[in-house]
Amino acid sequence: LPLSKLTPFYIQSFYSAKVTAGRADGKEGGLKGASIRYLHIILHQALESSVDFGLLPANPTRKVKVPNPQDVEPEEIHPLDEDQVAQFLEAAKGSRFETLFIVALGTGLRRGELFGLKWEDIDLQDGLLTVKRTVHAVKGGLKFGPPKTKKSRRTISMPPVVVEALKKHRKEQKEEKLRLGPVYQEQGLVFPAEGGTPFHLDNIRRYFKPLLKRAGLPDIRFYDLRYPNLNKILTINKKAKVLPLSK
Repeated sequence: LPLSKLTPFYIQSFYSAKVTAGRADGKEGGLKGASIRYLHIILHQALESSVDFGLLPANPTRKVKVPNPQDVEPEEIHPLDEDQVAQFLEAAKGSRFETLFIVALGTGLRRGELFGLKWEDIDLQDGLLTVKRTVHAVKGGLKFGPPKTKKSRRTISMPPVVVEALKKHRKEQKEEKLRLGPVYQEQGLVFPAEGGTPFHLDNIRRYFKPLLKRAGLPDIRFYDLRYPNLNKILTINKKAKVLPLSK
């Protein structure tokens, strides 16, 4: 579209279309208000440069309405309580992603951070985990990149129960690598798909949702696993005898 035809109406229509159908992964559904604001910021800055270079007399984004941060209601969080965490971990025991769920509960890592995690990011001796990258779904596959913000790049002190689970997981992963031999594609990922390749984020639902149902729990989002304090729960809740704490 020529810059001369890039009107406020056209841009407003573009935002409206993104609200109803604008996901980059090709799935149904639109973008949230925060994502629309992000698009607006990028477009506004680009068109400001066009004005500076004399390509446009004025920036058309100045007359476009976008959601205010105060008007965007945050999604309601539905964290599991102590008994529910115990039920969930009991249902997850022995599953391929048991350790992933333990790490999610014990560290608060996001889904993309979990699947972007590499063994080089983890210090099992000192119990430290550093978030250096994240992975997100794009049309046609996955993309690894740095965390969105400087605040997201962080080092976390892991609860003992998480450290023990990761030690066990690493041993099992090495056994899988030996079993598969040259078929295994080593990429250093902590939570790869079978065979060592990156695991597609959306596929975790196939494991997560059935476990919720098996445990008799509400149909929450994977994102909601970020909120319980796993170390505290497993320490004070006698019912949660899923993993022993290190002495």
